[in-house]
Amino acid sequence: MKQVFLDKASGQISLLEVPDPSPSGDRIVVRVEASLVSAGTENSILQESRQGLLGLLRAKPKLLRKGWQEWKVGGWDAVRKKIAAKTEGLTELGYSCAGRIVAAGENIPNLQPGQAVACAGSGYAVHAEYVSVPALLSTPVPGNLSMEQAAYATIGAIAIQGVRQSQARLGEEVAVVGLGLVGLLTTQILAATGCRVVGIDPSEEARHRGLGCGCRAVFSPEEASGVLAPAGIMQGMDAVVICAATNSSEPLELAGKIARSQGRIVMVGATGMTIPRDLYYQKELTFRLSRNRCNR
Repeated sequence: MKQVFLDKASGQISLLEVPDPSPSGDRIVVRVEASLVSAGTENSILQESRQGLLGLLRAKPKLLRKGWQEWKVGGWDAVRKKIAAKTEGLTELGYSCAGRIVAAGENIPNLQPGQAVACAGSGYAVHAEYVSVPALLSTPVPGNLSMEQAAYATIGAIAIQGVRQSQARLGEEVAVVGLGLVGLLTTQILAATGCRVVGIDPSEEARHRGLGCGCRAVFSPEEASGVLAPAGIMQGMDAVVICAATNSSEPLELAGKIARSQGRIVMVGATGMTIPRDLYYQKELTFRLSRNRCNR
């Protein structure tokens, strides 16, 4: 079968021929009919591989401290292995797909060959002709959904978990920072819940899409900092859901500025994690992480 890989040394994407997977006791083999490209996550992996070791260290200086700790414990060999794991070899791409079961392990009586399923999980629901997925990371597809629609199941689940963690309620003011795929789905879910949603993204194109997905207003990060911060008649956001992908901690600082006193901030995306203590302390903000549960 054919599968998509990223060469971490060169940053090149390749379509390679690999052996077909086989079912096991708790796994199913699925012939993929639709595989979703998560632009934010996969572009982040791609850019990281293309910047090389020096670029990676510039973007993530904490890796130097980790390398120093590794050296003190295991010497140069331990450091070299860590560097190789980051910069050498092939890595699989993709984590959300849909297709039909072609074989099922003996411990899976409720899933049968021919059944349509949506599959999740990094390292499992990859971009390939066939995937081998634990039964717990798959779910039957209702007959009224296309495979293309079903392939969004994982991303939708991530967005729903972020909304749950925000504890957003009917009528509340909620900001979504980062209007990529997960951010737009989060916006739609919040709007359907009855929240008043504003979107924040540096891209004008992304902000335009946000307006079509339920945002009552959209702002660039610079605009949001001035317009949405509590002042005068503005009370600030009841909750802020961060769906951005960046090495910078600026989204956390922005969220703290625009949140109301005792507001709730949820990290769904992948950003820097330096929290401005004074800002969060003075407002008594609640910060929560929303974990991707698509890995066992």
